[in-house]
Amino acid sequence: RFQPNLNAKCYLAETFNIPKTHKVALYTGHMEERKGVKVIIEAAIKLKEMHCEDDWHFLICGNRSGEEKQFLEILADTQAKDSVTFAGYRDDVDKIAPGCDIGVIASTGWDSFPMSSLEMAACGLPIFVSALQGLVETIDEGSTGELFEPGNSTELALLIFQIGQNNLKLQQYSNAARERILEGYSLQVQKNRLMQEITNCVGL
Repeated sequence: RFQPNLNAKCYLAETFNIPKTHKVALYTGHMEERKGVKVIIEAAIKLKEMHCEDDWHFLICGNRSGEEKQFLEILADTQAKDSVTFAGYRDDVDKIAPGCDIGVIASTGWDSFPMSSLEMAACGLPIFVSALQGLVETIDEGSTGELFEPGNSTELALLIFQIGQNNLKLQQYSNAARERILEGYSLQVQKNRLMQEITNCVGL
């Protein structure tokens, strides 16, 4: 289901009114404090304060009714107030993700190896993740994504700013992210590894 789609920018424009010319950072997940949504909101604000030449939009998926209120209050009097969309609970992430440019997982508490990291990377999204146990395994740093200090919205904003200034690097990361999934995380690869382990055990 999750794969690159050159027409996905049109889907974002039609569904969320995000201009096709804007770069989009995607978050999909729960809204509890440990997931670091506030860090993403703060990074969106700081990116605007950097006078970034690129127009970035932040698409937040997974909020239930009312959960976005606290974040909208933070955004209310900032330049980023129109640069963040809370999309709610979605069943069309496979159509949304390919139209985005990067994925962000900004957890500040415990986290593991979220399925969202596989889904975004399968669509060719480089992922910027907090340097937490579990999350560090979701990327190859400097190849398919970048790590930042948990809770450090300034560092996250700077990383997004830098990747936005280098379209060639963004494309290289995108290609590498997709390739990493195909080589190591596809269903067939997992089946093959499982069968190999079973064979090894039987052989013992």
